[in-house]
Amino acid sequence: MLGEGRAVELTADRAALGRWGELIVPDIVSARIETANGTTLDLDERVAERIRRSVRWLDDASGLFLVIPHQDDWIVAFDLAAEETWEVARLERFEERGFRWIEVRPTPAGGLLVLYEYGLLCVGADGHMLWHVIHDDLTAGFDSVDRDYVTIRSQFPDTADRVSKYSLVDGRLLVS
Repeated sequence: MLGEGRAVELTADRAALGRWGELIVPDIVSARIETANGTTLDLDERVAERIRRSVRWLDDASGLFLVIPHQDDWIVAFDLAAEETWEVARLERFEERGFRWIEVRPTPAGGLLVLYEYGLLCVGADGHMLWHVIHDDLTAGFDSVDRDYVTIRSQFPDTADRVSKYSLVDGRLLVS
């Protein structure tokens, strides 16, 4: 399940993808995944250019690999077992790139939450988006995640008491 995965560290120009193969980033405009079965998956140039500045998340059991960019507006998934790729979501980003950020947390149901400057989304255990909501707190951070809810809290000292609670089932805002 995706939520039982891990962040993948890129060392120099390589990242181990466990039994699935290796991510290779030889320069700033190209990247590829060399799978354990000998197939080479060339990554789209947009992904390759930004993969060094992204959260790279791998579920070792299923072979799902997500690229979640710190600065850009899309999340891409790779199913390394089936050798398929798809766009998971487009993010509503803040215009000023210097204010963009990403934070991820696993869910108890095996999914992955992605919090960013204008939104919160939940990716299911299968690597597809379950829901996506927009919030209005550039300083939001995860406060807690349990089996039913995700709570985010303002990180700015003047608004630290500002809390929003969302349902993990459908992203419905329950408390604001």
